[in-house]
Order: sequence, then C-alpha cells, then structure tokens
Amino acid sequence: MSSTYSKLSSIKHKMMKHGNLQQALIWNMGGICFYFLCRWLVNIFAVRMSDDFTSAGLLALAISITNIWVVVALFSVRNIQVSDVETEYSDNDYVSFRIVTILIATVLCVINAALFTRNVYHILVIFVYMLIVAGNSYADVTHGILQKHWRMDIIGTSFVLKGIVIFLPFLLFFRTFGLLFALIVTAFLYFIVIIVFDNPFARKYTSIKVSFDWQRILTLVKICFPLVICSFFSLLIPSLTRMALERMTDIETLGLFGSVTLPATIIQTVVASAFAPFVSKFTQYYNEADYKKFTRLFWLGISGILTFFVVFYLLTLPLGEWIINLLFGRGTGQYVYLFREAAVNSFLLCLSLYVALPLIIFRYIKTQLVIYTAGIVMCVILIRPMIEQFGMSGANYVQIISYGIILSGLLIATVISSKKSFTKKLSLK
Repeated sequence: MSSTYSKLSSIKHKMMKHGNLQQALIWNMGGICFYFLCRWLVNIFAVRMSDDFTSAGLLALAISITNIWVVVALFSVRNIQVSDVETEYSDNDYVSFRIVTILIATVLCVINAALFTRNVYHILVIFVYMLIVAGNSYADVTHGILQKHWRMDIIGTSFVLKGIVIFLPFLLFFRTFGLLFALIVTAFLYFIVIIVFDNPFARKYTSIKVSFDWQRILTLVKICFPLVICSFFSLLIPSLTRMALERMTDIETLGLFGSVTLPATIIQTVVASAFAPFVSKFTQYYNEADYKKFTRLFWLGISGILTFFVVFYLLTLPLGEWIINLLFGRGTGQYVYLFREAAVNSFLLCLSLYVALPLIIFRYIKTQLVIYTAGIVMCVILIRPMIEQFGMSGANYVQIISYGIILSGLLIATVISSKKSFTKKLSLK
C-alpha cells in the first residue's frame, strides 16, 4: 500500500507546482465544489424523497447546531498553522491540539442538543452529524500540513472522495432506512477516507504523533481563542436566526427556509473555502516585505469575489424561480426571494472572511474580536423584531445587516493595519 501512495504522490507532484496560486486554486476549488455539490444533493434528497419537509428540517437543525460547535473543533488554527513559516509549533502540536478541541466540541454539541430538544431521535441525528463534522475537522489539520507544502492537489482529491461518501449513503439508504441510518453509514465511510487517504499522504511530509504537551496546547488556546470567538459569532448569526425561526414558527418552516436558501449558502462556503491558497501567498509576500504584491493580490481577490457574486445574483433574476422549482418542487419557486436575499447575505459573509485574512497574518486578532462583537450584538437586538415584522425574510435581513457591519469594520482595519505592519517589517530588514 505504501508503494501505491508513493506512486500516486509522485504523479501528483508533477501536476502541482510549488507556489503556483492558479494551480492551487483550481485543485482546491474543484475538490471543494464537488464536495459541496454532494452536500447540496443530500439536502435535495431529504426534500424530494420525503413526504414533507420534516427530514429536511431535522437535517437543517443538525447543521445549525453542529455549525456552532465546529468552531470549537477547528479552533481557527488552520490559518495560524499555515502562516507559521518559522515552525513555532510542530505539526504534531497542531494535530494533538485538534484532537483535544474535537473531543471538547463533540461533548458540548451533545449537551447542546439535549438542552434544545427532548426527542431522543433528534439528539441521535445531531450527534451522528457531529461525528461527520469531527472527521472533517481532523482532516482539516492534515490539509494544513499539505497546504504548507503546496499539495492542494491532494486536498482537492480528498474533498472529492468525501463528497462521494456523503452522497452515496443517502442515495442508497435514506428512503428505506431513514435519516439516522444514512448518517451513520456516512460517518463510518468518512473516517475510512481519513485513515486510508488523508493520513498516509500527510505522513509523507511529517510524522504524525499525538503527544499532549499541555503547556503548548494551552499556549495555542491563548493565541487562537479570540479567532475562535470571531468564528463562533460568524456562524452563530445564521444559527441563531434559524433557531429563532423554528421557535417562532415550526420545524417545517425551517425546513423550507433552509432548503430554499441552501444553494446560496453553498456557493458562499465554496468560495470562502477557496481562500486557503491566498493565506500561503499573503504570508509569502509579507515575509518578503513586498507591500505592492500583497496589496495587488488583496484587491484582486476582492474584485474576483465581487464579480462572481454580481454575475451569480443577476442569473437568479431570470433563472432563480425555475431552479428552485426544479430542485425542490411543490411550488417552492414562489420563495425565490429568500434565495436572492441569501445570496446577498452570502456575499457579505464571504467577503468578510476574505478581508480578515491579512489581519490573521499580522496577528491583529483582538481587532477582529471587537468588530465581530458589534455584529453579533446587532443580530441579537434585531432578530426577534425582524422575524416578527418580515417573517422568513426577516431571518435574512438580520444576517445582511450584521455581516454588513462586520465587513465594513474589517475592511477599514485591514487597510490601516497593512500599512503599519509592512512599515514595521521594512524597518526590521
């Protein structure tokens, strides 16, 4: 088996040139697009293969709750890991740290589920979905190892394999055995991919040994904690709106809202996930003190995201209703306005995540925390009156306003901190 991995790695290495941003984007984007397409198809199956929106609503609930705790599992360490070019912490430190955060996140997720609902079946669905999230979180730290060596080709392939094992159980088992069984099979296959693919390739660049050095783990907690709160607030905004919508209406309404807005949120997640190669390139230009290239790449990325979402939104005007009806049926096309609102919200969130990348590299982490706090406070203030006044659209309006505040603050902070950081960097050379 090791010789097989060696041959595959040798072939792929010829296909992926070190430091090539364009190739990295193609591999990373291709794999992620396929992965989230499969996740999207799972939600469509939950609607089209059910008699009502109950399964879709339960799946949306599981996603909303686990989205809160995936922040704890990831602990925002990926960008810190990739930008750690001086190897302040070893790969084993990052892997060990991730295992600890995954265990904590899983326990907290189960407690959250038990407090939110007394339905044992619902709790089990949320728990099993969290196992899938845990597997993905572990794979993320191995992807960080590969990214530092510009092996986005392997990362892209990994996403393709995970997309297949997410989709197939629903195709084969959902209709006959139900949501819970399909998720159990998915979780099992997910960990198989990690064991036979992700780990072996990561081990080609480092020896993955779990060693719980609690002093180093606690130091990483201190470094990453403000970023965790920022990520938590970012994901808490849509999660709070969905949970509030379910409480103020019912789970079937949540299922409808979650299904119709899902295509827009998937596009957002795919684009945001494609930012990974930019972190490596931003780090390179910062270490070289090349402010001109850094700034050019920063605004190029913003222009690309803006262009993508303008084209995407314009296409929803003639095609949106037809696409929603095609995907979900049952007259859901009449709710296309929710889809378009979610597209605007997705653009703001996506752009916010991108604009914050330089702040992470400069280690302006507390600044981000202040900005995200302002966004979550606005969300909490507006969430109930917005939903009462505008119904399902209110859930989108709250997110648009909150992310608009966050984006504005991050953009101002990034522009100011970039000049300061590069001036300081040049003075040290």
